[in-house]
Amino acid sequence: MPNDREHKTGDGRTLGVALLAEIRREAERLALVERQIKEVETAQHAALKAATKLVTKARKLMRLNGIGEVFANGLTHEAFWRDFENRCQVGGAFGLRPWPWDSGDMHRD
Repeated sequence: MPNDREHKTGDGRTLGVALLAEIRREAERLALVERQIKEVETAQHAALKAATKLVTKARKLMRLNGIGEVFANGLTHEAFWRDFENRCQVGGAFGLRPWPWDSGDMHRD
């Protein structure tokens, strides 16, 4: 903001010093968040270039319409870190069917 005197509201009133300071702080926060997002996206992009089993799954998912790099990467790390033996296990992992819980004396779905 080059000069505080030049900043006015839509109806022509001059902005106050406190409001200008708040706007500057918000702009600085926005710049920080944008920089952090760029860092995360760069790291995710670099991870996709690596040759691991999860990355291969992410690349396959990205061939589907509507699945981008970020979602495919997240899905492979959140859901496909393990191998499913059948479709019932897949449905249970995503809450679409009961997932049996067996821990000592406790047996639940």
